[in-house]
Amino acid sequence: MEVLKLYREFMKSSRKLTDYNFREFFLRKAREDFRSPNFSLEKARNELEVIQRQATIQGLFAKQKSIMETIGREEKLGRRKHIK
Repeated sequence: MEVLKLYREFMKSSRKLTDYNFREFFLRKAREDFRSPNFSLEKARNELEVIQRQATIQGLFAKQKSIMETIGREEKLGRRKHIK
């Protein structure tokens, strides 16, 4: 039960990251690490603290969205223009 709670918190904190590359990296890392047979609860807690600190720091400094985020958002809204 504690592992599931930690996993949810890990995913929630990863989604708060404003930088696309950091966010996708930590989301992917969470999925891989929690499925790994060598999973360590203590290591996961430490990484969660790192992600939470990084999300706070990124929140303090505004940054333009990357092209990947812009394209993904437009595709979801059905606004993407086709380039010939």
